[in-house]
Amino acid sequence: MTISFKHLHFSRDVILFAVYFYVRYTVPFRDLEEIMAERGVVVDHATLNRWLVKFAPTIAAAQFFAKALSSNGIPLRIMIEQDHRFIKRRTHPMLGIKSFNSATATLEGIKVAQMIRKRQLELEGSEFVQFAALAG
Repeated sequence: MTISFKHLHFSRDVILFAVYFYVRYTVPFRDLEEIMAERGVVVDHATLNRWLVKFAPTIAAAQFFAKALSSNGIPLRIMIEQDHRFIKRRTHPMLGIKSFNSATATLEGIKVAQMIRKRQLELEGSEFVQFAALAG
């Protein structure tokens, strides 16, 4: 599955870098806006939020289920991982998430970044290169 980046003002790499940086590190959107500006990319924090909501769930879900189904077949039930300490530590400084869609996107992105960090996806390259590869 390939994610479409057509008709977007910014390049695929810029969008993926911003989404990856947000889900991997504890940084608010307004700080990420400054980080991007320091790298020559002027983007509003609201746009960064829209990118997260649009792209993070697709990157997390597609690779996870493709790998799970290819190695295990169709499961009779799905078990949820109990390692939530990292997610709690990552989401606590956010002081709450206002919408269900934002919460879903944020948590899915954080989980895929965590899976990459734990080397659970068996991909080559740096963590960001692996994250970008999941987008197709």
